[in-house]
Amino acid sequence: QPPITQAEDGWLYFAGDASLPGTKYYYDLESIRYYSRDRVRAWIKIKGSLKEHTMEAEINCSGRLFRLVQTPPKDMWDKLLCTRPSQTQYIVAGWQEIPPGSEMHVLRKLLCNDPLKDS
Repeated sequence: QPPITQAEDGWLYFAGDASLPGTKYYYDLESIRYYSRDRVRAWIKIKGSLKEHTMEAEINCSGRLFRLVQTPPKDMWDKLLCTRPSQTQYIVAGWQEIPPGSEMHVLRKLLCNDPLKDS
């Protein structure tokens, strides 16, 4: 599990991306919403060397699934889909499996194991 560090504007760093060097993933602590003991939503930011994009993701904790609630902008979508070998696919098309070792896997571990979800 990577160290959590404060990023600018309240976004917390949670993962880097080996297939896209210089790309970092953040989540907005204030946006986290637990809808049940098993589902959580949060805004995530993907920050590259030239651009950054935000999107809302929902995670099914026990099912190890995720889905996007909001589509990323087309230019980011194209980059994520075309340059990634077999890691996380950012498609608004229902629930998808969370690949082991992916940034969504890291985020799932952080959010689904948070003791605040049960309060």
